[in-house]
Amino acid sequence: MQRCSQIGDTNALMFISLQYLHALLDDIAMVPIQDALTHLNEHLRQRQYKEALETIERMLQSPDQDTIEPTELSQVYFSLGEAYRGLSRFKEAIAPYQKAIDIAKCENQLPIQADSYNRLGLVYERLSEYGQAREALANAQNLALSIVKTEQESPNETKIRNAYVENNLGLVERQLRHYRLALSHYQNAYKSLEAIGQFENSANSKGILLNNIGIVATKLRIGKAEQNLLCFLPEELQSPEGSLEFFNQALTIYQNNSNPTYCNGKARTLHNRGFCNYLHHMPSPNNDVLNAVIDDFQMALKIRLDPAVLDRVGIARTLTNLGCFYGKHPEFINRYKLWRNKVQPLLDSVFENVEVSPSFSNPQCELAEGQIVALKILDCALALFEDMGDRNGQATVWRSYGHLFQGSQCFELSLQAFLKAYQIYKEIGIESTLIDHQDVLEEIISLLKEMPNPEQNMLADYEDSLNRIKDQIVAKFDSDIRADTHMYT
Repeated sequence: MQRCSQIGDTNALMFISLQYLHALLDDIAMVPIQDALTHLNEHLRQRQYKEALETIERMLQSPDQDTIEPTELSQVYFSLGEAYRGLSRFKEAIAPYQKAIDIAKCENQLPIQADSYNRLGLVYERLSEYGQAREALANAQNLALSIVKTEQESPNETKIRNAYVENNLGLVERQLRHYRLALSHYQNAYKSLEAIGQFENSANSKGILLNNIGIVATKLRIGKAEQNLLCFLPEELQSPEGSLEFFNQALTIYQNNSNPTYCNGKARTLHNRGFCNYLHHMPSPNNDVLNAVIDDFQMALKIRLDPAVLDRVGIARTLTNLGCFYGKHPEFINRYKLWRNKVQPLLDSVFENVEVSPSFSNPQCELAEGQIVALKILDCALALFEDMGDRNGQATVWRSYGHLFQGSQCFELSLQAFLKAYQIYKEIGIESTLIDHQDVLEEIISLLKEMPNPEQNMLADYEDSLNRIKDQIVAKFDSDIRADTHMYT
């Protein structure tokens, strides 16, 4: 069987990974390829990513691999990328998606190319490679016209994919703090899916968009009201009280549904509602608000720890927010300790193969019991982010350490943590983290001014750096998009 030259060029890193995991499994060799693909798609639909990975490895290592048609092989590699992405092994997902694209180009499979570019965009977003994320998502969008012309799928299928790409572009722009642009992408996606009746077929997509719109609406309202931007939504979602109604609407979609995808949606919504509720009531939330925030975070984490859901990115983010919360409000730590005992086996399972090391061994300063527990929670979050290669997540945790120590007047440790976050942002790249740079520089400068004997040269250097960053921000976009929080959405 003649194939394009790219098909035989096995990526070395991916090949080693496959051999390492399952070198001798060949019992699927006698199963017809279509049956194997059906089993594979069912595993992915049920979020059974380890099982999907095993199925793919058997297929690719079987003696009959050469009998797989190229049009089927592109689907296999796409599914391999999906399995790695589902397991939060983002770096490993890149090569299979790219392989799927290369094969699909040879076979003129435009939908597989578009789907792979879309997923690549998500992977690069997770890895804080925002330029590459934009490029991949733009490639997915650009394929739409060609797909319609060749009639390789129905027009509605193309519209649905384009709406998902719009949503994912919104995720990238939100990470870059381009909140108005992100909201525009979310609006386009919402209107497109609503117009073709997709919300009736997939309520989850509506829940996702309500979450994303709620987050950017919250952050825009912190700067100044942008109510006119939300006019396409139903009136009940335009309430001046804020964005919490977005999350309440999303929760009605996810309630009483045991499907893992919907459970994950519920966890995401609870996490985001807790975050935005806290944000709305800063700087002085009352006890009722604080208890509601704890309820949302802890319920979200419990769902995300469930083996049927197991959202490692979500777990790391919710742990970060819990660490932030208890670092600032250590008087509530008994609530966490009682709850943790109920989920400890699930936590142990998640961290079975993840090494958690204390970032600050025996800190020489006085910490409340709740703050000591908060440090341990943040250590767990950092370990997960490091395991997944999520640099932005790592920086967020280091800034959380900084705030925790600053609140206890452990200035040296606080400075050490903020400088670590600053270094990570520099490694990611200034263009992708302009406002993160501004935030952490302001945190460093504020801290230096609090210290008994600040080093004046150091203070002057960071103030110069901050002024340069502010000039770049003014040149690039309005400064009122900032969100003054170190919690994680």
